[in-house]
Amino acid sequence: MTMRRHLYADPNVVCIWQRDSALDPVDPTPEQLSAAIRSDPVIADPSADLSRVYYHSGLAYLGINEVWEGTFTTLGTSASGWHGRTTNLFAHGQTGRPLIFGNIVFGSKDVGFNGTILLQSRRSPADETSNHYVTLLTDDTYVKIREELYIYNKYTALYATEVTIRVGIFNLVVPSDF
Repeated sequence: MTMRRHLYADPNVVCIWQRDSALDPVDPTPEQLSAAIRSDPVIADPSADLSRVYYHSGLAYLGINEVWEGTFTTLGTSASGWHGRTTNLFAHGQTGRPLIFGNIVFGSKDVGFNGTILLQSRRSPADETSNHYVTLLTDDTYVKIREELYIYNKYTALYATEVTIRVGIFNLVVPSDF
């Protein structure tokens, strides 16, 4: 069995796939070979045998629709206890909740994130710790930042700082039940 890669292109479909040459007519004319290749079910329905498909224009591929970049001033406080806020960064303009990935730059650190990261932490000489967590999230309308600060006492205060955030909005919508 000899497998060969083929390229098919017309105004509606582009397909690159692997095909067993044993399926081709014996000593075919170019027209017969072309007809045999065009009749491969993978061209009309790539899910007929995905193991042979390298690319098909009818399949959905992950891509970035938009990249947003901006600055954001984080929450800071010296008051003991839990403090939180959610801030809309921007309206994403997609239908549903798009898949997003981002990175945040603070100080000399450039950290990729989707979900929650520890942005700041401060420990007192008595080993008391305060933490500042940030979460990148989305809903049906906005990309948001959720901040949570856990301040142990005034000696472990966390101060507001300006960060740069970059977010990629993908062409994939997260299912509503996910």
